[in-house]
Amino acid sequence: MSHGGDIYRNNVKLDMSVNINPVRRPEAVDKAMLRGLEKADCYPDIIYEALRNDLANTEGLQPENVIVGNGASELITAVIRAFRGHKVAMTAPSFTGYEAAADCAEVEKVFIDLKPEDDFDISAVKEGLNKLSSGDLLILTDPNNPNGRLIEKSELESILKETEERGIYVLLDECFISLTREGVKAGGREFLRKGQKKLMVIDAITKSFAVPGIRLGFLFTIEMSLAKKIEALLPEWNVSSVAEETGRAALKEKDYLEESALFISEERERVIEKIEDIACKTGVKIRIFKSDVNFVLLKCHINLYKKMLDEGILIRDCSEYHGLGEGYFRIAIRSKEKNDIFLKTFESVITEKLPT
Repeated sequence: MSHGGDIYRNNVKLDMSVNINPVRRPEAVDKAMLRGLEKADCYPDIIYEALRNDLANTEGLQPENVIVGNGASELITAVIRAFRGHKVAMTAPSFTGYEAAADCAEVEKVFIDLKPEDDFDISAVKEGLNKLSSGDLLILTDPNNPNGRLIEKSELESILKETEERGIYVLLDECFISLTREGVKAGGREFLRKGQKKLMVIDAITKSFAVPGIRLGFLFTIEMSLAKKIEALLPEWNVSSVAEETGRAALKEKDYLEESALFISEERERVIEKIEDIACKTGVKIRIFKSDVNFVLLKCHINLYKKMLDEGILIRDCSEYHGLGEGYFRIAIRSKEKNDIFLKTFESVITEKLPT
C-alpha cells in the first residue's frame, strides 16, 4: 500500500501529493508542541482526561463519547478489528487505508462502486446497503478521497436513517472536512448530538493543521458498549505528550481553519482554471473532477506521475485505488508559489507530449 507524501523513496523537489493544509499553522500550536516536549520525561495521562474534556466540550458531547488515538489510522484499524465476524463495506474509490486495515483484521470486504461517469455520485450507497446485514459496518468518507466531494447533508441524513433502521453501523471519516468552506457543520457530528447510536465520526489534526508527524486522531460515538470495545483494542499511552498538547491548542484555532478553507477554495478554483486553460491550449484531454477540499482528481492519458516525477515534482498516482485504474492522478492544493511551480512544469510536460 502506498500513500501520498512519499518523499523518502523519490527524488522530490516539490511534493504535490501530500494533501495537508497549505496555510502556515498558528504559532500557538507550535508553542504547544514545545510544551509537550518538556513533558517527555513523564508518562502521559493514561486516560487523556484534559484532551478528551476539551474535545467533548468542542463537539457538545460527553468525555466518555471521545476516544483518542495515534492518528486516524490507528482508530480506523481498531474500529475495523471491532467488527471481526461482520462485513465491512466501503465506497470505491476511497481511502486505501480502509482496505488495508480490513485485510489486516481479516474481515470480509464489500465494495460499493461509485462511478467516474456519474462524478462518483454517493447515491449508489443506498443500493449497496442491500449487501449488508444488521451488525455490519459501512465506512463513508466526507469529503471523499481521492475526488474531494462532500456528501450532501440531505443525502447523509437519508443514509444514516436507513442504516440505523437496518442495524448497520457507520464510520464517517471527516479528516478533511475542516478544510472545506462548509466546515464540520456539513458533516455528521450533529447526528451524534441528536442521538444516532450506530454512528462513529473520526477526525484528526494531521490534515487540518499540517502536522502529519504529530500523530493524533479522535473518534466520537455515543454507543458506550462500542466505545469500550474499540478502546480495548488500543494500546496504553498511545498518544504522546507532544500530540496531546498540540491537539488541545489546535481546538482553539477555529479562525485559522476558516481562513484556511477560504484560501483553499479560492486557490483550488484558480489552479483548476489554469489546468483547463493548458488543456484547451494544447488540445490534451484532461478531465477534472469537482472538489470541495484541498486536492483535485484528474484523468489524463499521459502518465503524469512519471513525467512530473522526472521533473522533481511528486503527485499522487491513483491507479491502485479500487474502482479507478490507470490514468487517474491527484494533486494537492499548496501555497500559491508552489502551485505556480507545479502549473509551469505541468504545462511543460503536457506540451512536450504533443506531436511535432
